Amino acid sequence: MSGRLGRAALGLASLACALFAAELGLRLAGYEPLAALYSQPELFWRHDDRLGWSLEPGARGRFRGPRPFPVEFETSVETNSLGLRGPELGPRAPGELRVLVLGDSVVAGFEVAEVDTFVALIERQLAGRLDVPVRVINAGVRGYGTDQSYLWFREHGRAVGADLVVEVFSANDFEDNVTLHRPRRPFGKPVFALRPSGALELVGVPVPSYEICSAWVLDAAYRPTRIDGPLSRGLCWLQTRLTDHSAFFTLVATSLARLPGVLGALQGVSRPDGETAAALVPWPVAASRAAVGPDAALDREARARIESELTTALLQALAREVRATGADFLLMITPPHWQRLGTRALLADQIAAHYVTLPAGVEPSLLRFRNDSHWNERGHRIYAEGLAPIIEERLRALLSRRERTPAAR
Repeated sequence: MSGRLGRAALGLASLACALFAAELGLRLAGYEPLAALYSQPELFWRHDDRLGWSLEPGARGRFRGPRPFPVEFETSVETNSLGLRGPELGPRAPGELRVLVLGDSVVAGFEVAEVDTFVALIERQLAGRLDVPVRVINAGVRGYGTDQSYLWFREHGRAVGADLVVEVFSANDFEDNVTLHRPRRPFGKPVFALRPSGALELVGVPVPSYEICSAWVLDAAYRPTRIDGPLSRGLCWLQTRLTDHSAFFTLVATSLARLPGVLGALQGVSRPDGETAAALVPWPVAASRAAVGPDAALDREARARIESELTTALLQALAREVRATGADFLLMITPPHWQRLGTRALLADQIAAHYVTLPAGVEPSLLRFRNDSHWNERGHRIYAEGLAPIIEERLRALLSRRERTPAAR
């Protein structure tokens, strides 16, 4: 027995020496650890006691990704003094109309230059169509759900003085709205609990510092519940403590990039239920369930119910908050996602679904990066071409109302 243990120990020691030598050699050859190749959250984001995280005002940096496989985009990203992507807002010009766009990474568009985001493109398109100045403001923040967009507007967005607020709904908003923390994320977030009275109660504030490998969600009774298990914690520990800091795994990752089937499986890229070629679906990668693992099994029916109920209530609350400022509200959401909501309640509150369809012959896969589900420049351009007429119609209606009631803002 002692001989076997000795041989095993010797084998492990030899393996460790070989890995150390490989790591040293690769670093001398110019390979960097995986974590050094991609953008770090602290470059652009900061902890926020109320929102979980927000964009740092005046931040500058290079956004590289997708992580953890080959770099397909490297973009210069800057935020203004309000912590928004885009130029400084400045004083309101005479007759100026302002459009505020809320959402997550689809709106923020860090994967492309700011001038190529659909938000910036729409502003340029509308400049020649209306007789008044138009500002389209990008308030998208990567990772935000409907709840954080609602919170941000309530606490910061009202000061923008928007005439129209556009909420761009992403498929992973359902999951985001019931999640307090995902493994591997540096920041957690608050959630809203929907009470029997219909009231929304903010839970989890001030937002604490969560363990990097923990996973917290709302259960079927709207109580914060930890759902990570030994398997998910172990895999997370290996990534955050070992593979992210190893040049050897950089070589492994770039080698795997040459195997598309393996790459897709490892990245956890999935397509939303019901997506068709006719609908341009805002769908950033949301692999949190895969990251949490099978030891996080929850009652799917109950989970789907609270995701639907809570998201419906959040959209109603956001629309009410927007309209209380005198602004108009526009919801961009695809039919499959709309059907998961309480549509009768939303329609009763005059919240209807609007979405962009692809032009005939346009292949959806050409609008996204190869190994990342976010839009490339062409995707942003197509979405801008579809959304601009919808916004223009709303703004023309607003101008018409102003002509009839000169005292209106």
